[in-house]
Amino acid sequence: MEAEDSRTKINRLEGTSDWASWKFQMQIILEANEYADFISGEQPKPQKTPRAGETDAETDVKDELKVWKLKDAKCKKAIISAVGKAPMLHLTSCESASDMWTKFHSVYEKKGVTSLHMIQKKFFEYKMSPEDDISTHASKF
Repeated sequence: MEAEDSRTKINRLEGTSDWASWKFQMQIILEANEYADFISGEQPKPQKTPRAGETDAETDVKDELKVWKLKDAKCKKAIISAVGKAPMLHLTSCESASDMWTKFHSVYEKKGVTSLHMIQKKFFEYKMSPEDDISTHASKF
């Protein structure tokens, strides 16, 4: 299964095994479409704080909110179109693209001493497959 964002195709996220490569590809796609600030949380939802008698400020806040909602919706669409059924279940309660990204990090991102130990163990036990050439072997790191 593949998801399309403009002319870019990536495999759908199916779980932990493909999280690292999916995350890398998705970050690039979102950056290219100017949505990186939405997943990082650097582009927070504009707050409605109009003051009495300031109609221009109210209009500006409404316009900012409308633009933010549209961009956030496009970012969520890009994410949703690139995930499989199982990972999508984690996103049903998310209200924004940032929430989705945070949820995926909490589910799939490996943390802690045990994970570090497991990664080191994999590294030191890694051997070249007989059918691989040196460039293929190196790229698997």
